Amino acid sequence: RLCSRRPRLKGSPGQLAQQFLCPAIMWRKQLALCAAAQVALSFVVSASGPPDAGQKTFQGCTCVSECGASFTDLYNCDYCKTADGCGRFGITGRWDYCEYAEDDIFEAKSFKEKAAYWWAKITEDTTRAIGYPSVTKLLTASIQTSFDNGRDEMPNGRVKYIHTIGSICQFKLDISEASPYTGLLGPGTQEGFIRMSSAVDSSIGGLTPGLGFKFARTGVHSGGFVALHALDLGQSWNFFRYNQSNHISPPSGATGI
Repeated sequence: RLCSRRPRLKGSPGQLAQQFLCPAIMWRKQLALCAAAQVALSFVVSASGPPDAGQKTFQGCTCVSECGASFTDLYNCDYCKTADGCGRFGITGRWDYCEYAEDDIFEAKSFKEKAAYWWAKITEDTTRAIGYPSVTKLLTASIQTSFDNGRDEMPNGRVKYIHTIGSICQFKLDISEASPYTGLLGPGTQEGFIRMSSAVDSSIGGLTPGLGFKFARTGVHSGGFVALHALDLGQSWNFFRYNQSNHISPPSGATGI
């Protein structure tokens, strides 16, 4: 897990300002400007919103702000402000990198309990998002979080930049008793959720369809996967025109850059 290690750029926000900006400023003997830049950068990267309940860091600190990425380590890992002098030193307070460990208490529940919890969360707010945020802001979000998050919910404050608007349904999958597979593809009935969405806004000339599947499981983390047809934008106005798979061809055109 890369975010548990020291980042490529080392130090607190203020120290990084001093390391990279101050030498260029100091040669002009503008020490006051150097100090101002150091303080300003610390405020720029300060996380602001509340954390998820019980949110911890890799050093075991308690977060007092939401987790988020910063330009000080090239948006590589999420960090938060920490309580009780725990963590790393920064001009605006202590901080550390966020850890997204599994919730053992939740994972111990039955699949029916988990499914009921998720459906209640899904349906408690039926307000449709106004629109899609700028896809370019993906560059300011840590991609590590997508892989390090051991939970079934996004961290508080994290923005869904792609597949922002979608429809979610519960479904049952009846699998033949002759199935040679085990697990989610084993014989019998599997109950799950499916989310259908377009990766980006349809104003580009069509949908860029994608599917997300989630299956609650008793005593262990959920089973889930995503499926696409391709990363090409604006493929068709018919969401089901093409077969979708969890293995797709390499991107081409603008999405291949």
